Amino acid sequence: MVRATLLARCWNKGIIKDNMSSNNEYGRERPANGERGPETWGRFFPQKADKFSQSHGRGFLFICAGFLVFSVLLSTAVFFLSVRGPEQVLVPSVTGKELTSALLELQAKELYPQIQLRYSGSAAEKGMILEQDPQPGTIVKAGRRIRLVISQGARLSAVENVVGRTLNDVRIEIAQAAASGFGLITLKEPFLYKTSEAPAGTILEQNPQAGTPLGGPMELALVVSRGPNSGMKEMPSVIGLSLAEAAARLAEREIGFVFTTKEMTRNEKPFVVNKQELPGETQIAADHIVNIQVTIPARWDAGEACALYSRNLPQTPVPISYTLTAISPQGERTVLITEVLSGGTFTYPYLLPIGTILSLGVQGRELHRELVEAP
Repeated sequence: MVRATLLARCWNKGIIKDNMSSNNEYGRERPANGERGPETWGRFFPQKADKFSQSHGRGFLFICAGFLVFSVLLSTAVFFLSVRGPEQVLVPSVTGKELTSALLELQAKELYPQIQLRYSGSAAEKGMILEQDPQPGTIVKAGRRIRLVISQGARLSAVENVVGRTLNDVRIEIAQAAASGFGLITLKEPFLYKTSEAPAGTILEQNPQAGTPLGGPMELALVVSRGPNSGMKEMPSVIGLSLAEAAARLAEREIGFVFTTKEMTRNEKPFVVNKQELPGETQIAADHIVNIQVTIPARWDAGEACALYSRNLPQTPVPISYTLTAISPQGERTVLITEVLSGGTFTYPYLLPIGTILSLGVQGRELHRELVEAP
């Protein structure tokens, strides 16, 4: 209504009238009665969009709709792929099989074990799968945990027969029983060793005997073989040699030794062998330990200490190499002596700065540590 009123006023004032001719710009005649034709009003009030605009509008709408549908389908596919669960698998039957075989079968199905230990009625079942849950044939998702009950063998009600077995095997078995909370037997140390034709480390005797009822905790005493007699050895003469030279000479012939000390006299030098238990060229048993006496000074400087290091060692079926190392207060390490022993007492006379640490080790493992202190 507002536009119509404005146009009417413009027409009456001649603003639009002058711009119109009898024939309009489209070549059509103006109506004879002076009324404005549809073309003239169409300039101000378009009634239809041209065909070109309409066709492009429809195409744009189709493209938008297609993109929207594609986005919805893509989002739906990604969602279902992300929430899809793991693959379903069939639980294999592992009851009655050894643990290693059972683990391999579960691994092939991408299943994981949850292990429980339990004693059974037979020692032959040790390490076997007694039960499993879920049961064989159950369909589960990959990654599921399968509970396996593994036999620890028969619970001991009497002392087992260990004669003829190796000491290391018996140690391990007793340690495993103790770790599981069912260990009633402990080994009595030190062990007794004797020469025999059995391989070194073989158990020759036991006490209590096999079959003794277990009414509570019990100690098991063992006699262990040293191995066949390796014959006699010749004792070298080490008198007059320094401490290090004497130790090296005895080590060459694999003869064990123990040091004792004596204060030196005016004509003697410190840390020199002045006496040995047996004279040179004496035939001694392979497991004999000889006593070697070494002189030590009667006086020494302030800040030092002179003493005899001594440490008792457990008996072993075969000789073991022991090393004594001095660690200075600054952290420097010096090997003092290496000796091969199958038990007994490890000794070494020393003169070292106060604060030094003496470390006794075997095969890279420290057994004992002692601080050098002022006397």
